[in-house]
Amino acid sequence: MRDLSIDSKGLEGLPFRLLIVAVIMGISIPAVLASWSNAERQHLENSLNSELNYLTVRIVQVYQAGPGNVVTVDVNLESGTFTEIEYVLVGDNLESAWRTAIRWKLSGQGENVIAIEDGIPVCSNNGDALHLSPGWHSIYLETKKEESGLVFVEISVLD
Repeated sequence: MRDLSIDSKGLEGLPFRLLIVAVIMGISIPAVLASWSNAERQHLENSLNSELNYLTVRIVQVYQAGPGNVVTVDVNLESGTFTEIEYVLVGDNLESAWRTAIRWKLSGQGENVIAIEDGIPVCSNNGDALHLSPGWHSIYLETKKEESGLVFVEISVLD
């Protein structure tokens, strides 16, 4: 067993060592958090791109099947700890240039746009863009035809 003798250096050395550890941790924690935040943002961006690209594939499928066809799609739009989804807008009114696009924005980033293939028009059941908040959504897609002959996909949320 070690001899536990009291010496004058022990009292002075321990607080100094703790101070050094605290300074090193204080310097490294912001770097670790910034790296974690950046990795999470990149993961969220990739996940969101994947989910929205899948939604566009399903929009194309229901459109190509013709008027009266219906598809339900589940999408995961979960935000992260450091990065939040500000909005996801799908389509717009049928006269808008945004009717053939999906727009989304993450906190602290610029807006991103995904074009829907073949210029397929999409609008919500109230005639505007469908606004999706973060979370899981069951999305209802139905191909419709206006009196003017315009075929479009109407999109709504089931939940």
